[in-house]
Amino acid sequence: MNDVYYAGIVIDRSSLALDRIYHYNIPSEMKGKIQLGLRVLVPFGYSTVQGYIYSLDKDIDIPLDKLKDIKKIMDSYPLIKANLLPLIPWMKDEYHCMLIDAIQCLVPPGTRINIKEKTQRVIYLADDNESTRSGKQRKLNANMKAVLASLEESDGVPVRELLSNTGAAESTIQALAKRGLIKIEIEETYRNPWKYEPPLTKAHEYNDEQRDAIASITKIMNKGGGTVLLRGVTGSGK
Repeated sequence: MNDVYYAGIVIDRSSLALDRIYHYNIPSEMKGKIQLGLRVLVPFGYSTVQGYIYSLDKDIDIPLDKLKDIKKIMDSYPLIKANLLPLIPWMKDEYHCMLIDAIQCLVPPGTRINIKEKTQRVIYLADDNESTRSGKQRKLNANMKAVLASLEESDGVPVRELLSNTGAAESTIQALAKRGLIKIEIEETYRNPWKYEPPLTKAHEYNDEQRDAIASITKIMNKGGGTVLLRGVTGSGK
C-alpha cells in the first residue's frame, strides 16, 4: 500500500486555544512504527512539545507544505490503547472538558512530560561475520564464551539481565567490547503499563431452567418489551 497518512495529534497543553487536533507529517523512518495512542515529540511554534497520536488521516485541510514532521517517538508502545480512544470525544462532550483533560485520565501516572528519561545499556553482538568472530574468540575464558553464547540465542539484552543469566561480571562485558566482539548501546527504557493482560474467561453454560427463562425473556423483548417476574431466593443467580 502506498497510501499516505498524516498524524492527528493532541498537544499536551491545557489551553482552550489549543483544544483541537493538529496534523503532522510522518517521516519515512517512522512510518512502520506510528500507532494510535503513541506519545510523540513535535515542533510547536518556537518550541518542542509532547503530544498524543489521536488519529491517522488520509485527507486533511492543511496545505502539505505547511506540515511539520514528527520529531521523535517517545515510547515503544502506545500509552493509550486504541479501544480507549473513542472515550476521549465522549468525555469531552459529556463533561465539557478539553481533549487533553480526557487523555490525561487514560494515560498511566508517571509518564507525563518533564519525567526524566531512563536509559539502560543493551548489549549486542558485533556486526562481524562468523569467520571474523571465530578468530577473535580464541583464548576466551568461560564467562566470555557464556556471554557470547547467550547473545547468539537472543541478541540485544540489557546488561543487568545478561550478567544475571550468565553469571559473568562487568569486567567481562568491558573485555569483550575491547576485543570488538560485542557493542554496547544506550537505549531509553520505559515500564509498559499494559504488560498485564487479564486472562480470558469462558462463557457461562446455562442449565435447562436458565435457558427456558432466557428464551421467555427474549420472546417478550422481541415483541417490544414487558414485565417479567423471576422467582428464586436471593443470590441464586437470577
